[in-house]
Amino acid sequence: MSFLCSQNNNIPRITQILKSIREVYGDKIVLDDEKSSVFYTFPTLEQLKEASEEDFKAIGLGYRAKYLKSTVELLISKGGASYLDDLKGKEEARESLL
Repeated sequence: MSFLCSQNNNIPRITQILKSIREVYGDKIVLDDEKSSVFYTFPTLEQLKEASEEDFKAIGLGYRAKYLKSTVELLISKGGASYLDDLKGKEEARESLL
């Protein structure tokens, strides 16, 4: 997902886009430390599937929104997180993802 967001972008903008994705679609985590730190998880494919291309554009993805949306849909159609987990450590992982 980070790679898709990075196309023709600079590091501060990529960082902001990924932060927006986490804040809008991820789960909030509050650490009860002295500062009450707030973090967000990177969303799962299931959390991202509800977003439309327009939703992704609204958080700054621009033309990349259609690539993110279609990638989420494709990965879910292949089995989602379990499909990705099954690819770990396999020589054909790169070819499968391409």
